[in-house]
Amino acid sequence: PAVELLALLGRDRLPPPSACVGPQQPLSARWTAEPCTPAQVWAVLMPLYVQGLYGLLAALWLGTGLVSLGTGHAQGMALLRASSLPVAAIEPAIALGAVLDLGLGFWLLLGWRRDWVLALQAALMLGYLLVASLLLPQLWTDPLGALGKTVVLVGLHAGLWHYERLI
Repeated sequence: PAVELLALLGRDRLPPPSACVGPQQPLSARWTAEPCTPAQVWAVLMPLYVQGLYGLLAALWLGTGLVSLGTGHAQGMALLRASSLPVAAIEPAIALGAVLDLGLGFWLLLGWRRDWVLALQAALMLGYLLVASLLLPQLWTDPLGALGKTVVLVGLHAGLWHYERLI
C-alpha cells in the first residue's frame, strides 16, 4: 500500500483517510475527493523513510568496516602514523574499529533492539570524535568534513533512537 500511496501522491493529490487507515484493499479502489490529513500521510510514509535511513546507515557502517580492512587500510595506517599513537597500537586500532563497525552494521541490519544498536553506534562515534580530536585535531579543518559529518551522524542516530523509543 505504501508504494501505491507514493504513486498517488505523485499526482499532486492527497489520498482519502480510508487510504491511510482502513481495510487492506488497493488504494485506487478507496480513492475519493476527501483528502487525508498531513498527519495521516506522514504516518504512512514515516516507516518507509525510517527503513531507508536504516538501510543507508547499515551500508555506511558495513562500508567503513570493509574499507578499513581493505582498500582504505593503507590510508588509515598513514593517518594514524601522523598521530601520537604508538606504532604498535595502530594495526590493532584499525582492526578493532573495523570489527566494531562491521558488527554494529550487521546488528542494525538484523533489526533487533535498534534502540540499543543506535545508542552504541552514537557512543562509538563520540569516542571516535574524542580520540580523533586529541590525536589528529587537524581533521576538524579537513575540507571534506571528516569529523563534522560524524557530528551530523550522531544527531541522526539520536533522532532515530528517539523514534525507536516512541514506536
